[in-house]
Amino acid sequence: MKRLIALLLICMIGACIFAGCEDEKKAPVPEATEQAAEEPTEAPRNTYEIPTKLAVMKYPEQWKDIVTVEAQDTEPYTVTFSAYGVKVFELFFNGTEGDLLGTLITDEGQYLVMTKMAKVKESSKHYEDYRNIQEDVNVILENFAKDYTFIPGVDAREDNQEVFAISTSIGELYYPVKWKDRIMIDVTDSKVSFSSEGVPLFDIMIGGEEGNLVGRYDGTNILIVDYPLEDETMKNMQEDVNIILNHLQEDEKFVLA
Repeated sequence: MKRLIALLLICMIGACIFAGCEDEKKAPVPEATEQAAEEPTEAPRNTYEIPTKLAVMKYPEQWKDIVTVEAQDTEPYTVTFSAYGVKVFELFFNGTEGDLLGTLITDEGQYLVMTKMAKVKESSKHYEDYRNIQEDVNVILENFAKDYTFIPGVDAREDNQEVFAISTSIGELYYPVKWKDRIMIDVTDSKVSFSSEGVPLFDIMIGGEEGNLVGRYDGTNILIVDYPLEDETMKNMQEDVNIILNHLQEDEKFVLA
């Protein structure tokens, strides 16, 4: 389900590390000397600190001499990562632009963290570095979770948690009040459709097999159908289906798939 499923799974945030393994045939170890094999562990990556006005970021040390980091005290607060003279990605704090990563909570405040990844040309001689630099945004998020409170995939700021109820055949669903004046909701026994300005955002299917299965309510399939969008605000409205799912999990009848 593209970005929505990614958000549901983002609680497992970690760096994207790919490793290949090749099976080898080994001679039997005599029983008297056989020892339990230990699973190899991934060595922790060395990081360096990037102080900012809002929080200290930790980023892989391997990029320290390659990546240039610039913080801009603007609205929203923006941190730009560049390499070889090219902007690679940006992080926005309490902005509305980009893809939602989660909510950072520090002693100083609560910040919605968004990112925008630059499109890099495969023909560039630094293409692999650009892609790895982008993927290593996960290292920043991992350390946010260690050093502060980081809630992935949702806007968890207290001031933005007000929701309104939508009556459905499986009880009330809860969606952010901040979108109430922009959202159109059509409810039937088997489907709850969300749209904005005539553009379909997502459907919550109650029963059946259509869509991406996200859980079951009292044994009934709950599925999500999402639609391709270009508008960034509408994408954020679409991603807030996760708020609905978070509240559904408070009901003991709902079980995540």
